[in-house]
Amino acid sequence: MQINNILINSAKDLVPYRQKIADLFLSCFKKPLMNSIWDWAYQENPSGKPIVTLGFDEDRLVGHYAAISFPLRAGNSCYKSFLSMTTMVEFSYRKYHLFYKLATLAFDEIKRQGGDFVFGFPNFQSLPGFRHRLGWQIYPKDYVACLSSKELEKGNYFLKEKREGVIEFDVSNKEFLAWRLSKPGVTYVREGELIFKDFQNSYDVVRMGDEQPAALLQGKKFNLLLDGALENFKEFKVFDYPFGWRWFQPPPENVHLKKELLLSDVF
Repeated sequence: MQINNILINSAKDLVPYRQKIADLFLSCFKKPLMNSIWDWAYQENPSGKPIVTLGFDEDRLVGHYAAISFPLRAGNSCYKSFLSMTTMVEFSYRKYHLFYKLATLAFDEIKRQGGDFVFGFPNFQSLPGFRHRLGWQIYPKDYVACLSSKELEKGNYFLKEKREGVIEFDVSNKEFLAWRLSKPGVTYVREGELIFKDFQNSYDVVRMGDEQPAALLQGKKFNLLLDGALENFKEFKVFDYPFGWRWFQPPPENVHLKKELLLSDVF
Protein backbone atom coordinates (compact mmCIF):
# COMPACT_ATOMS: atom_id res chain seq x y z
CA MET A 1 0.00 0.00 0.00
CA GLN A 2 1.34 3.41 -0.98
CA ILE A 3 0.61 6.23 1.48
CA ASN A 4 1.44 9.73 0.28
CA ASN A 5 2.63 11.90 3.17
CA ILE A 6 2.67 15.67 2.71
CA LEU A 7 3.91 18.56 4.82
CA ILE A 8 2.02 21.84 5.24
CA ASN A 9 3.69 24.78 6.98
CA SER A 10 1.26 27.54 6.12
CA ALA A 11 -2.11 28.39 7.67
CA LYS A 12 -3.43 29.39 4.26
CA ASP A 13 -2.31 26.17 2.59
CA LEU A 14 -3.98 24.13 5.33
CA VAL A 15 -7.48 25.52 4.69
CA PRO A 16 -8.33 23.34 1.64
CA TYR A 17 -7.84 20.21 3.79
CA ARG A 18 -10.14 21.35 6.57
CA GLN A 19 -13.12 19.14 5.67
CA LYS A 20 -10.99 16.03 5.24
CA ILE A 21 -9.37 16.72 8.62
CA ALA A 22 -12.84 17.11 10.16
CA ASP A 23 -13.94 13.80 8.63
CA LEU A 24 -10.88 12.00 10.03
CA PHE A 25 -11.43 13.62 13.43
CA LEU A 26 -15.00 12.34 13.53
CA SER A 27 -13.87 8.85 12.53
CA CYS A 28 -11.12 8.70 15.16
CA PHE A 29 -12.79 10.44 18.11
CA LYS A 30 -16.50 9.85 17.39
CA LYS A 31 -17.32 13.51 17.85
CA PRO A 32 -17.38 16.48 15.48
CA LEU A 33 -14.47 18.87 15.08
CA MET A 34 -15.36 22.35 16.33
CA ASN A 35 -14.64 24.75 13.46
CA SER A 36 -14.10 27.71 15.80
CA ILE A 37 -11.46 25.81 17.81
CA TRP A 38 -9.70 24.65 14.65
CA ASP A 39 -9.61 28.19 13.26
CA TRP A 40 -8.31 29.55 16.56
CA ALA A 41 -5.56 26.94 16.88
CA TYR A 42 -4.39 26.71 13.28
CA GLN A 43 -5.35 29.98 11.61
CA GLU A 44 -5.21 32.67 14.30
CA ASN A 45 -2.12 31.84 16.36
CA PRO A 46 -0.01 35.05 16.22
CA SER A 47 3.29 33.38 17.11
CA GLY A 48 3.88 31.43 13.92
CA LYS A 49 2.59 29.10 11.24
CA PRO A 50 1.29 25.60 11.99
CA ILE A 51 3.22 22.52 10.97
CA VAL A 52 0.85 19.80 9.81
CA THR A 53 1.60 16.48 8.13
CA LEU A 54 -1.11 14.51 6.34
CA GLY A 55 -1.15 10.94 5.08
CA PHE A 56 -3.28 10.08 2.04
CA ASP A 57 -4.35 6.79 0.54
CA GLU A 58 -5.13 8.20 -2.91
CA ASP A 59 -7.52 11.06 -2.05
CA ARG A 60 -8.59 9.70 1.34
CA LEU A 61 -7.00 11.30 4.41
CA VAL A 62 -5.95 8.50 6.78
CA GLY A 63 -3.34 10.16 9.02
CA HIS A 64 -2.71 13.53 10.66
CA TYR A 65 -0.05 15.00 12.93
CA ALA A 66 0.37 18.64 13.87
CA ALA A 67 2.34 21.06 16.01
CA ILE A 68 1.72 24.75 16.59
CA SER A 69 4.12 27.48 17.60
CA PHE A 70 4.03 27.92 21.38
CA PRO A 71 6.91 30.12 22.58
CA LEU A 72 8.12 29.73 26.16
CA ARG A 73 10.68 31.55 28.29
CA ALA A 74 13.24 30.88 31.02
CA GLY A 75 14.49 34.12 32.53
CA ASN A 76 15.95 36.17 29.69
CA SER A 77 16.02 33.21 27.29
CA CYS A 78 13.19 32.77 24.82
CA TYR A 79 12.59 29.39 23.24
CA LYS A 80 11.20 28.64 19.80
CA SER A 81 9.02 25.80 21.05
CA PHE A 82 6.07 23.91 19.60
CA LEU A 83 3.05 22.25 21.15
CA SER A 84 2.28 18.77 19.84
CA MET A 85 -1.35 18.67 18.73
CA THR A 86 -3.91 16.18 17.47
CA THR A 87 -2.56 12.79 16.41
CA MET A 88 -4.95 10.80 14.22
CA VAL A 89 -4.59 7.60 12.21
CA GLU A 90 -7.56 5.79 10.68
CA PHE A 91 -7.97 2.50 12.55
CA SER A 92 -7.32 0.16 9.61
CA TYR A 93 -4.06 2.01 8.80
CA ARG A 94 -2.43 1.84 12.25
CA LYS A 95 -0.22 -1.13 11.33
CA TYR A 96 1.77 0.92 8.77
CA HIS A 97 3.73 3.09 11.27
CA LEU A 98 1.98 6.15 9.88
CA PHE A 99 2.08 8.00 13.21
CA TYR A 100 5.88 7.69 13.33
CA LYS A 101 6.34 8.76 9.71
CA LEU A 102 4.06 11.80 9.99
CA ALA A 103 5.56 12.94 13.30
CA THR A 104 9.10 12.53 11.97
CA LEU A 105 8.24 14.61 8.90
CA ALA A 106 6.87 17.34 11.18
CA PHE A 107 9.91 17.22 13.48
CA ASP A 108 12.26 17.54 10.52
CA GLU A 109 10.45 20.75 9.60
CA ILE A 110 10.67 22.05 13.17
CA LYS A 111 14.43 21.42 13.11
CA ARG A 112 14.71 23.10 9.70
CA GLN A 113 13.02 26.18 11.18
CA GLY A 114 15.47 26.26 14.07
CA GLY A 115 12.99 25.08 16.69
CA ASP A 116 14.34 24.35 20.16
CA PHE A 117 11.91 21.66 21.29
CA VAL A 118 8.44 20.19 20.93
CA PHE A 119 6.33 19.32 23.96
CA GLY A 120 2.93 17.90 24.73
CA PHE A 121 0.69 15.75 26.86
CA PRO A 122 0.32 12.40 25.06
CA ASN A 123 -2.43 10.02 26.07
CA PHE A 124 -1.51 6.55 27.27
CA GLN A 125 -2.27 5.04 23.87
CA SER A 126 0.28 7.19 22.03
CA LEU A 127 2.77 7.57 24.89
CA PRO A 128 4.88 4.46 24.01
CA GLY A 129 5.27 5.69 20.43
CA PHE A 130 6.45 9.12 21.57
CA ARG A 131 8.92 7.59 24.00
CA HIS A 132 10.34 4.61 22.10
CA ARG A 133 10.03 5.64 18.45
CA LEU A 134 10.19 9.43 18.53
CA GLY A 135 12.77 9.93 21.26
CA TRP A 136 10.67 11.94 23.70
CA GLN A 137 11.56 12.25 27.35
CA ILE A 138 8.36 11.30 29.15
CA TYR A 139 7.26 12.18 32.67
CA PRO A 140 4.45 9.64 33.24
CA LYS A 141 3.77 10.49 36.90
CA ASP A 142 2.43 14.03 36.38
CA TYR A 143 -1.18 14.38 37.39
CA VAL A 144 -4.17 16.63 37.92
CA ALA A 145 -5.23 17.09 41.54
CA CYS A 146 -8.42 18.55 42.95
CA LEU A 147 -7.74 20.59 46.09
CA SER A 148 -9.66 22.75 48.50
CA SER A 149 -8.37 26.12 49.62
CA LYS A 150 -7.36 24.65 52.98
CA GLU A 151 -5.46 21.84 51.27
CA LEU A 152 -3.65 24.36 49.08
CA GLU A 153 -2.62 26.43 52.08
CA LYS A 154 -1.63 23.40 54.12
CA GLY A 155 0.55 22.11 51.28
CA ASN A 156 2.34 25.46 50.96
CA TYR A 157 1.66 25.47 47.24
CA PHE A 158 1.87 29.25 47.15
CA LEU A 159 5.46 29.42 48.29
CA LYS A 160 7.49 31.43 45.80
CA GLU A 161 9.15 29.23 43.23
CA LYS A 162 12.75 29.77 42.23
CA ARG A 163 12.84 30.98 38.64
CA GLU A 164 16.35 29.77 37.75
CA GLY A 165 16.10 27.14 35.05
CA VAL A 166 12.29 27.21 34.94
CA ILE A 167 10.82 27.21 31.43
CA GLU A 168 7.31 28.61 31.54
CA PHE A 169 4.59 30.45 29.68
CA ASP A 170 5.77 33.96 28.83
CA VAL A 171 3.01 36.16 30.25
CA SER A 172 4.96 39.23 29.13
CA ASN A 173 4.16 38.23 25.52
CA LYS A 174 0.85 40.10 25.57
CA GLU A 175 -0.24 39.20 22.04
CA PHE A 176 0.31 35.48 22.53
CA LEU A 177 -1.29 35.51 25.98
CA ALA A 178 -4.35 37.30 24.58
CA TRP A 179 -4.64 34.63 21.88
CA ARG A 180 -4.26 31.79 24.40
CA LEU A 181 -7.02 33.24 26.58
CA SER A 182 -9.35 33.79 23.62
CA LYS A 183 -10.05 30.08 23.11
CA PRO A 184 -13.63 29.82 21.79
CA GLY A 185 -16.22 28.62 24.25
CA VAL A 186 -14.07 29.29 27.31
CA THR A 187 -14.11 32.25 29.69
CA TYR A 188 -10.88 32.81 31.58
CA VAL A 189 -10.55 35.07 34.61
CA ARG A 190 -7.35 36.71 35.85
CA GLU A 191 -6.58 37.84 39.36
CA GLY A 192 -3.03 39.10 39.35
CA GLU A 193 -0.87 36.24 38.12
CA LEU A 194 -3.62 33.69 38.69
CA ILE A 195 -5.59 32.61 35.62
CA PHE A 196 -8.52 30.25 35.99
CA LYS A 197 -11.82 29.16 34.50
CA ASP A 198 -15.00 28.03 36.17
CA PHE A 199 -15.65 24.30 35.88
CA GLN A 200 -18.83 22.99 37.46
CA ASN A 201 -18.29 23.63 41.19
CA SER A 202 -14.53 24.05 40.93
CA TYR A 203 -11.85 26.16 39.25
CA ASP A 204 -9.52 24.85 36.59
CA VAL A 205 -6.37 26.76 37.49
CA VAL A 206 -4.54 27.21 34.19
CA ARG A 207 -1.80 29.40 35.66
CA MET A 208 -0.85 29.78 39.30
CA GLY A 209 1.02 32.89 40.40
CA ASP A 210 3.32 33.17 43.39
CA GLU A 211 0.90 34.94 45.69
CA GLN A 212 -2.09 33.43 47.44
CA PRO A 213 -5.29 34.81 45.82
CA ALA A 214 -7.19 35.24 49.08
CA ALA A 215 -10.36 36.61 47.48
CA LEU A 216 -10.94 33.39 45.55
CA LEU A 217 -10.19 30.79 48.19
CA GLN A 218 -13.73 30.38 49.44
CA GLY A 219 -15.90 27.33 49.04
CA LYS A 220 -14.63 25.81 45.82
CA LYS A 221 -12.16 23.20 44.66
CA PHE A 222 -9.10 23.84 42.53
CA ASN A 223 -7.94 21.57 39.70
CA LEU A 224 -4.22 21.91 39.02
CA LEU A 225 -1.72 20.15 36.78
CA LEU A 226 1.12 19.12 39.08
CA ASP A 227 4.61 17.74 38.61
CA GLY A 228 4.89 14.09 39.59
CA ALA A 229 7.71 15.00 41.96
CA LEU A 230 5.34 17.14 44.02
CA GLU A 231 4.41 14.68 46.74
CA ASN A 232 2.21 16.91 48.94
CA PHE A 233 -0.95 16.39 46.92
CA LYS A 234 -0.75 12.82 45.61
CA GLU A 235 -3.73 11.79 47.74
CA PHE A 236 -5.88 14.32 45.85
CA LYS A 237 -4.99 13.01 42.37
CA VAL A 238 -7.96 12.87 40.01
CA PHE A 239 -6.19 11.43 36.98
CA ASP A 240 -2.72 10.98 35.50
CA TYR A 241 -1.62 13.54 32.91
CA PRO A 242 1.75 12.56 31.42
CA PHE A 243 3.99 15.24 29.97
CA GLY A 244 6.78 14.81 27.44
CA TRP A 245 9.15 16.76 25.26
CA ARG A 246 11.92 16.35 22.74
CA TRP A 247 14.76 18.80 22.24
CA PHE A 248 16.15 19.53 18.77
CA GLN A 249 18.95 21.76 20.03
CA PRO A 250 21.39 20.89 22.82
CA PRO A 251 19.27 21.49 25.93
CA PRO A 252 20.60 23.79 28.65
CA GLU A 253 21.62 22.12 31.88
CA ASN A 254 19.35 21.95 34.90
CA VAL A 255 16.15 23.23 33.30
CA HIS A 256 12.63 22.00 33.85
CA LEU A 257 9.26 23.02 32.56
CA LYS A 258 6.65 24.59 34.83
CA LYS A 259 3.69 22.36 34.08
CA GLU A 260 0.38 24.19 34.06
CA LEU A 261 -2.91 23.83 32.23
CA LEU A 262 -2.09 27.01 30.32
CA LEU A 263 0.28 24.81 28.31
CA SER A 264 -2.43 22.23 27.74
CA ASP A 265 -6.21 22.35 27.29
CA VAL A 266 -5.65 23.87 23.83
CA PHE A 267 -7.54 21.52 21.53
